Amino acid sequence: MDANKRDYIWAFIGYISEAGVYAVLTPIMAIYLPSEELGLWYTFMSIYMMTTILDNGFSPIITRNAAYCMGGAKELVKEGIPKMSGNCGPNWKLLEKLFHVNRIMVAVISCITFILLITIGSPYIMFIARHTFKKEYLIAWFIFSLAISINLFVISLPAFLRGVGAIAEAQKIIAIGRTMQLVICMINVLLGFGILGLAVGFLISISFIGILSFRYYLRNILPQIKQNSDDKNISKREIFQAISFNSKKLILNSCGGYMITQANTLLCSAFINLQVTAKYSLTVQIFQALAMVSSIVLQINIPGISMANVRCDSKKRNKLFSEAISTYWCLDILFSLIVICFANNVLKMIGSRTLMLTFPLVLIVALENFVERNCSNFNQIIISANQVPFIKSTLISGSMIVFLSFISLYFTNLNLVGIILIQGVVQAAYNYWYWPKKVCHMLEMNFIDMFILGLKSIKERVVRC
Repeated sequence: MDANKRDYIWAFIGYISEAGVYAVLTPIMAIYLPSEELGLWYTFMSIYMMTTILDNGFSPIITRNAAYCMGGAKELVKEGIPKMSGNCGPNWKLLEKLFHVNRIMVAVISCITFILLITIGSPYIMFIARHTFKKEYLIAWFIFSLAISINLFVISLPAFLRGVGAIAEAQKIIAIGRTMQLVICMINVLLGFGILGLAVGFLISISFIGILSFRYYLRNILPQIKQNSDDKNISKREIFQAISFNSKKLILNSCGGYMITQANTLLCSAFINLQVTAKYSLTVQIFQALAMVSSIVLQINIPGISMANVRCDSKKRNKLFSEAISTYWCLDILFSLIVICFANNVLKMIGSRTLMLTFPLVLIVALENFVERNCSNFNQIIISANQVPFIKSTLISGSMIVFLSFISLYFTNLNLVGIILIQGVVQAAYNYWYWPKKVCHMLEMNFIDMFILGLKSIKERVVRC
C-alpha cells in the first residue's frame, strides 16, 4: 500500500485542519475569553487528552491490523507479524470480524468513560474554578464529557479507513468535521457564549466525523466484504484477544505518555493558578500542533509500513520511514523557529489577553516538544511490527515527572520553571535517546542515512507528481 498524491493532499488538509482549529481559535479565545476561563478550557482539553489514552490504545491497533488484513494476513496475532494467506489478496472476512469486535469494545469503553467523567470530573472542575465559578461551567463540562465519550466511540472509524487504504477519504472526513468545529466555535465565542460555545462546537464536530465515517464504511467497504468474503468461520474471540493484548500495552504506554506531556497542566491549575495555566497550555499546545502537522507524512505512511512488514519488505519499510522522519525534522524545526521569533508579537498586535511564556521558557518547551515527538515517531516503527517494549520506561518516566513536579510545586518556589525542567531532565535520562537508537539498530541505519534516503525519496515523489 503506497500512498498516492491524492492521499498526501487530503492528509495534509485533514491534519492541518485538525491543528488549524486550535491555531485559529487560540488567538480568538485569547482575545475574547478571560484568562481564568481560557485556563479552564485548557484544563478541559487536558482531561480530554487523558481520555485519548484509550484511543491511543485502539486506533493504532485498528489501523495496523486492518492493513494486515488488506495485505493478506491469514490471522491476527498478539505479537509479531502475522503470516500471509495463500492467495496474497485482502482477507475480507477477517477485516469484517475486526470491525465488529472493535465496535463492541469501544462502545463499552465510551459508556464507562462518560460515567467516570461526570461523577469524578465534575467535582474537580468545581474545585479549580471555585473563585470564578458559573453554572455555565458545569453545563459546558457535561456537554464536553458527552463529546469525549462519543469521540471514543467513533475515532477508530477513521483509523479503520486509513488501514484499508482509504487515507484520503478518512482525512477528508476529519477535515470536514474539524472545519465545522472551527466555524461553530468561532461564531459562539464571538457571540459571547465562551466555554459553553466551545464545548458545543466540539460535540457537533465529533458527531459528524462519526456519521460520515460509518456512512463511508456502509457504502464502500461493506459491499466489498459481502462480495469477496468466503464462508470461513473466524473466531471473534481470537480477534479480541489479538487486539486487546497490544491495546492494553498501548493504553499503559499512553498513561505514561500522558503523565509526561499533559499531567503538568492539571498540576499547574491545581497548585499555581488558571492564568499561568493558560500561558503554559497555550505555549505547549502551539508546539504540539506544529509537531502533529510535521508528522503528517509518518501518519500517512504507517499503513504502508505495516503492509511492508507483512510482506517482509524491509527496503520499502526503511524508505517510507526515512521519508517521514526527514520531513518531520525539517518542518518542525522551521515551524518552531517561526513561532519562537514572532508568536508573542503577533499575539500582542491582535490584543490577546493571554501570551505565550517568556523567551527562555518557550525555547525549552520547543526543544522538549521536538525531542519528545521525535522519540514517539521512532516508536511507531516498533509498534508497526506489533511490539510494544517501551511500556516500563514510559510509565517509570511519567511517574517520576509527576512525583518530582509535585515535590517541586509543594516544597520549592520554582513553580512553572521546575515543572518544565523536570520533564526534560527525566526524559533525557533514557527515553529521548534509547528508543531512537534501538530503531536505528533495527533498521540498520543511522540518522544521516535516514535523512539522505528520506530526501531522495521525497525528491522522487515530487518528480512523479
